[in-house]
Amino acid sequence: MDKYNNIHACFEIFNSADKLIITGHTNPDGDAIGSALALYRFAKNCGKQSRILFDSPLPHNMHFLNNGEYEVYDSTEHGGVIAGSDAVFILDLNDSRRLKRLEKPILDSGKRKVVIDHHLEPQDFANYYYTDNNASSTAELIYNFIKFTDYDKLDKGVAEAIYTGILTDTGSFRFPRTDADLHRIIADLIDKGADPVKIYDSVYNQNSLDTTRLLGQALNQLKLYCDGKLCVMAISRDMLRNSNATNEDLEGFVEKTLTLKGVQIGVMISEMDYQDEIRVSLRSKGEFSVREIAMEFGGGGHFHASGARCFNCSLEEARSKVVQYCAELIHRQLKKSNN
Repeated sequence: MDKYNNIHACFEIFNSADKLIITGHTNPDGDAIGSALALYRFAKNCGKQSRILFDSPLPHNMHFLNNGEYEVYDSTEHGGVIAGSDAVFILDLNDSRRLKRLEKPILDSGKRKVVIDHHLEPQDFANYYYTDNNASSTAELIYNFIKFTDYDKLDKGVAEAIYTGILTDTGSFRFPRTDADLHRIIADLIDKGADPVKIYDSVYNQNSLDTTRLLGQALNQLKLYCDGKLCVMAISRDMLRNSNATNEDLEGFVEKTLTLKGVQIGVMISEMDYQDEIRVSLRSKGEFSVREIAMEFGGGGHFHASGARCFNCSLEEARSKVVQYCAELIHRQLKKSNN
């Protein structure tokens, strides 16, 4: 069986383990968080002890989903927790570097490692993988894993977490992999107790006044390039401080860049508020693959949604590089379409 699509081996590790560590990528989004909480709650329903450990704080719009399960990694507190586990489940990432501070303790732990993910080209750092880059989200794969394992243990708490992951990673069911089969999964999650109105409102309609003011500043400074096909949003560290906001407040900002008529590629470039690092979030429509651009910066992701990090450069230098790569991509794609 394909090493990177071995749900049977992943099930065997889950079934034989009593203590699990569940984790995902740094700066987690709704899919990483929803997937982790769903697997945690399912494991608890199966009588297993689990801990969710992430490198970064929980984004503000995900607090509604957390009942104290989510923990931010602390080396002094959690080193023994990892050492005492039976297995580590790594969700929604294809490269161990995205674990950030958790990478070394997990890779050095000697524990069995399982990756469940829907990104392209997984790196070889775990024992077993359940991956499918045609899936809408990692949360969809968690749903399939639970159905394969013990569907009767999928309760309301699990359903809400899976629904949140799918909702956020499909752009509220707008992206191309939103098909009839996915809507059947959604119907099942609603039958299990997930409330679509409550979850959408909690994810998207609970911004603070500080966050809303920051968004206003960011929208006021949008810039268009490439005859209006590229839109760039830049958020400086000063903008964050003046708004009393943090990087966790930026969830969903990049989506606003695609709301302008004619824009095919949208980018958000933001200085991290707590370290010398610049975050690049990319979104696109149609035949434009922003994954190609993210890979130029050492990042990755999906065809229409990707991300990367820049180091040792200013916000304007990062913007210049992003515009250059995007312009080249747009030129190539238009040339290809005209041939």
